[in-house]
Amino acid sequence: MSAKRVVGFSVLALAVGSATLIPVAGAGAQRSAANRSSRPITAYVVNTGDGTVTPINTETNIAGDPISVGVAPVAIAITPDGSRAYVTLSDSPGSVVPIDLSSNTPGSPIPVGRNPKGIAITPDGTTAYVANYFDRSVTAIDLATNKPVATIGVGFNAGYPETIAITPNGRTAYVTGGPPDSNFTVAPLDIATNTFAAPIPVPFAPVAIAITPDGATAYVVIYNHDGRVIPIDIATNTGGTPIHIGRYSWSIGISPDGEHAYTTSWSLSAVNTIKIATNTTVKRIPVGLWPSGVAFTPDGSAAYITNQHSNSVTPIDVKTSTPGTPIDVGGGPQGIAITPDQAPVAQFTETVAPHGKPTGFDASASLPGSSPIVKYWWRFGDGKSAITAGPVASHVYSAAGAYTVVLKVRDAAGTGTEQVFTGQTVSRNGTTVARAQHDIAIN
Repeated sequence: MSAKRVVGFSVLALAVGSATLIPVAGAGAQRSAANRSSRPITAYVVNTGDGTVTPINTETNIAGDPISVGVAPVAIAITPDGSRAYVTLSDSPGSVVPIDLSSNTPGSPIPVGRNPKGIAITPDGTTAYVANYFDRSVTAIDLATNKPVATIGVGFNAGYPETIAITPNGRTAYVTGGPPDSNFTVAPLDIATNTFAAPIPVPFAPVAIAITPDGATAYVVIYNHDGRVIPIDIATNTGGTPIHIGRYSWSIGISPDGEHAYTTSWSLSAVNTIKIATNTTVKRIPVGLWPSGVAFTPDGSAAYITNQHSNSVTPIDVKTSTPGTPIDVGGGPQGIAITPDQAPVAQFTETVAPHGKPTGFDASASLPGSSPIVKYWWRFGDGKSAITAGPVASHVYSAAGAYTVVLKVRDAAGTGTEQVFTGQTVSRNGTTVARAQHDIAIN
């Protein structure tokens, strides 16, 4: 490794593929690390038994004051910008309650069908889709107005709607059809036209569904005595070889990196880990009684499991598969969702020098989203690039001319320009604000 001087900082340049990783010290880097969002990543737990939602600070694992939402809440989804949560109330008449997450204040209930269960929010944050069990329908809610805009019947060849997941491209919602109907299916809903395609048959009662971040596969939990997960190829809408998991499994969550799925088993009081690359069960993790819901933190380091009969939530260290100390919440916790990590904002200035001399770049004005910025990826416009751990970089242009310099930033949770979504709530709300571009002239 060779020592270099970069705009007044002594650094080491490390080769990383075609790029250069340059750890840069200095005041700008310290400001980025210290300027954390005032709103920590929070898990919101739906307590069916006492009609509340409990927030949990995922940095401290301390539960906050419960939020009263109404009778028999079941499921929850959060908007991509982390500003609002929507909770289904399965009591009659069915409704969905919005929560302002800046103040944890519930709003006016939104009417939907009878016995609403699952809910998912489109990756662009415009629409929520709610599975109405008794009405055999799906309600679409316009989130700009908080009003229902469509009710779509699933048809009598598709079962009773139980849960719902949306593909990362926002084009299709998959609705599981469960008992008491004998037609156990997963029904694909075209979101552009609000029409259902032919349902996909599954062997028994499907009770949960999640989709890989690349949008290639939906994983459907089958609730029966031997416990199975059916992978569905989204390109062809065909089911694959069942994956055997714990008996009477109830829910599923997929890690943000798309490497693992966690399923909960009521009878075993455990979480089963599926390795997605091989579709095999690799580990079982003990949790509380009747584990019901799964959610991963945006950085993928932890998963949170609701324990319905223990009135608690178990945090799991994903790297070591180790359960932590249970967190007490309200009565009968079921659904859970975690606020999305928000993208950082890329901004930079340049100090242009003649060719053959170092031109300096400073991204100290870049703003963190939910987490500190840890990676600055520079493309200098002449085919060369660099990755810096701090906001300062320099580059020597070998010839005069016009160049387009592009900066992309990424935070500690892995959020940059790309969005990560696994079916119901966005995990990393990556957007184009994490990218900046300047045109410069080298004389």
